[in-house]
Amino acid sequence: MAEYRFIHEKKKHKGPKAKPLGYQESKWPDEKTGSAALPEDFEAVFKWVPVKGLRISVAENRDVYEEYKEVRPQLLKDTVYNSDGSLNEEGISRLRQAGLKDKSIFEYVGKGKSPNGYNYHHLFPRALSGTFKEGPVQFGDDQLTTIHDWRCMLPLPNAHAMDIHLNVHNAMEERNGPLPEPGKRMTYFIAMPLSAKEYEMYKENPKSVKQELLIVGAQGYKTIDQREQNSQISQIALHQKLSKMGR
Repeated sequence: MAEYRFIHEKKKHKGPKAKPLGYQESKWPDEKTGSAALPEDFEAVFKWVPVKGLRISVAENRDVYEEYKEVRPQLLKDTVYNSDGSLNEEGISRLRQAGLKDKSIFEYVGKGKSPNGYNYHHLFPRALSGTFKEGPVQFGDDQLTTIHDWRCMLPLPNAHAMDIHLNVHNAMEERNGPLPEPGKRMTYFIAMPLSAKEYEMYKENPKSVKQELLIVGAQGYKTIDQREQNSQISQIALHQKLSKMGR
């Protein structure tokens, strides 16, 4: 099995934890081998969704990032729990789509922490967040008033040889091209997770989800346009990485 190196140091659990109904054990990386929790053929499925963006300056982007750091733990918690304490089924579905098991969902994300080997990804680029200053922004099926919303975020694997996060960025950069100058607008296609309903449909029958899908794996990515009745495949690119593990 291929060996993986994790960017974040492995965190240790302390004491017994209460486990929710339907709890699934997560396969944590082995301390000695560093083997990945995710299988080598793991794929994350997204749908291409256009959003209206307004480029902000470097200084403004820095301010948005500082604001994000203050609310980051709460955004993670909001992905798992609603404000009334009930489970956020849509958020939990997104986390499972990213390859997370219930152990990491409830013991890490639900407590405001990113799991090992995951990077907290901005689905909506901070550099284009100027539109939020003008009012609500259409984000898929939702209207959001701030970029600091759990729906704008998602933990993605970024372990060595399983860098889904990097491949998502590469796919979006290839799809959209360079960002405009500060003060300029653009329609930007983001890689958005499937809804909970779409995810269940996809697991049952991938062709049943009538969206323009982005399939991202360890070795690259491809776009499959299923919006047409004939479900013709249009591959943007499939980037093959040179294996350092001899595969």
